[in-house]
Amino acid sequence: MAADAADVFDCPVVVPQSVQSSALGAAVIGMKRLGWVPDLDAVAAMVKLSGSYQPGADAAVYRRLWPLWQQVAQALAGTYADLAGFTAGRGMV
Repeated sequence: MAADAADVFDCPVVVPQSVQSSALGAAVIGMKRLGWVPDLDAVAAMVKLSGSYQPGADAAVYRRLWPLWQQVAQALAGTYADLAGFTAGRGMV
């Protein structure tokens, strides 16, 4: 999945060893706000990495698809708004 993300976003993806890294990031942001750490670079010392992925050949395919996806999203914007209004009016999520 991380290799796919590297292709889709056309940038390197680094995978942390712990699944709790998001919570750690939130905690460090709080620590920064309280002045307990000088900057957010403190996270780097706390997180071990399990791997990294570089964009592969499929990245070119996603780059070509992106403008098409933007066209589809723009064409369906009204339909999306109608659906959101319908579900909001019905108490649906």
